[in-house]
Amino acid sequence: MARRYSRPPPRLIHQTDPDIVEEWKWRGVLICEHDGIICTGETYKDYVKTTFAKGASLPDPAGLVNASLAGGTRRAIDFRQGDKINEKAFNAMIRAAVDLNAAKKAKPAAASPRKAASTALSRHIAAFLGKHLQFLPNPQASII
Repeated sequence: MARRYSRPPPRLIHQTDPDIVEEWKWRGVLICEHDGIICTGETYKDYVKTTFAKGASLPDPAGLVNASLAGGTRRAIDFRQGDKINEKAFNAMIRAAVDLNAAKKAKPAAASPRKAASTALSRHIAAFLGKHLQFLPNPQASII
């Protein structure tokens, strides 16, 4: 069912996931979050932009996305006065964004090879210092 709105009403977002938290940040930008940012809402003179934080990873079979198409991560929908919103497709994008965030939260991030090497080096240095520098005074002991 398509309706005419100048912006996507919060009702559409919350009917998809009532646990989404809305917060105003960054000089008046609406942020919708659930296990991370789902989307942002920004107002401009002629339109309202809804930007999906991980939009490039979301399916868009209805072709709602009409802005930020060249970006590597984000995708956006510009809503102009009188635009029709395909509520079913919009809710599907919100649901997909929530599911993507939940999946990323459930799966622990693998340490990068650089971080793993840095951690291993730190352990090696700590072991060396502990073994060879035992003659140093206890840093917890009082000097006076």
